[in-house]
Amino acid sequence: LLTGPLLKRKDDPFQKWYNRFVLKTVFSIFFFFFASSGLSFNFQVVGTEGPGIDSTTLQTTTALVESAVNSMQRHHTSGPKEAQFQLKARLLKLGETYLFSLEKQKDHNPVLAKHMRAERLEDLDTVVNRVVRAVISESSPESEVRVDDVTEAEALTIRRRRATGAWFLGFGPHGGHNLTSALLVNFSVGYNWFVGPAAVKIYTDSAIATSGQSARLFQFGIGASYYFTRSDISPLVAAEFGYGFSSGASGSSNGFAGGLGTGIGLFRTSTIGLEILARVSAIFTSNESGIPTIYGFRASLYF
Repeated sequence: LLTGPLLKRKDDPFQKWYNRFVLKTVFSIFFFFFASSGLSFNFQVVGTEGPGIDSTTLQTTTALVESAVNSMQRHHTSGPKEAQFQLKARLLKLGETYLFSLEKQKDHNPVLAKHMRAERLEDLDTVVNRVVRAVISESSPESEVRVDDVTEAEALTIRRRRATGAWFLGFGPHGGHNLTSALLVNFSVGYNWFVGPAAVKIYTDSAIATSGQSARLFQFGIGASYYFTRSDISPLVAAEFGYGFSSGASGSSNGFAGGLGTGIGLFRTSTIGLEILARVSAIFTSNESGIPTIYGFRASLYF
């Protein structure tokens, strides 16, 4: 849909660059999913032990472990004959808190174990999900945090994890097409609202030529991003739509504007985040040479 109208003008250098940009973006996204597809395993959930813990809580914990395994798409629970691994859970009550531990076994021999504390019983489902992912992926429960499963204790400790939005400030080098041949410096400021795996924003964006040339492009509007995972580091795609103005050696223009980008979001569960984006943006009204367009890289700080 995006490359169709571009391929008709193969003699245009910008069209060729943009086609390569889109194809590399699509390839990168497919590579990410294929590389992360991994192997599929069956797990037998042996049960949950816990001295002094009532049977209802133990049975509920076992059911949470089974549900967490089945929610991981590539892995499933099964009977002892089909299972390649066993999962043995243990729940201990320490004062008002609970310590949940999970041991991964191969032929009932321990392979590794992970544990995490739940400050209250209502956090147990979140803790079980984190520990199950950590055991299966052989990582730490802290590294398996996602935007939608932060415990109450973590939310109180790190206020950013309870927030629904953040300001951002970004800048980076850009090139121009039908605008100027000089290097452009791009600046952007706005506010993002995070909604599950997606985000929406309001923004202003400007690109100003260096080397003393009087070329510039300014736009404002709304945008949206989609994060492909809910982990601390996630690839993303972004789109913007608004209104813009431009002026330069090829004349001036104003009208509706928009852009596309792809990149990666970092430190998404912390008080300060970072986003690195490769993007292209244009004003849809032509000047004397054509549609004024900017393209390049931008690093944005979220706070």
